[in-house]
Amino acid sequence: MDKQSHRLDKLIEIITVPVPMIPEEMVLNTELFGVLEEKYGAHLIPFLLSKVIPVCGDVSYENLGIYDSKLRDEMWQEVDIIVNSAATTKFDERYDVAMGINAFGAMHVQKFARNCSKIEMFVHVSTGN
Repeated sequence: MDKQSHRLDKLIEIITVPVPMIPEEMVLNTELFGVLEEKYGAHLIPFLLSKVIPVCGDVSYENLGIYDSKLRDEMWQEVDIIVNSAATTKFDERYDVAMGINAFGAMHVQKFARNCSKIEMFVHVSTGN
């Protein structure tokens, strides 16, 4: 992959929705996007909405918990970079939850990436201390 020529067309973010909330609101109401909005102004949000595509899912399930086969197939055809940073860092987390996210989640993301026909890069971000 040529770093100079790679252009961001879309950013698909897999999010687990713990409460009834519109996925776009969950993504854009984070501290990171607040800082970016302060720095770059109000026009940032419409720009991000044109690029960021939040997809409800869960890495602790096969195919990232994406049950819509049309969406899953489209992602397999379009995704070229995957960055996996899904994890729980609670040291008192229930064992089954921690295993589902931190161990099986990494495996599920890797399996998902193998189905992506245009994959150029897979990055796994560890949160371990």
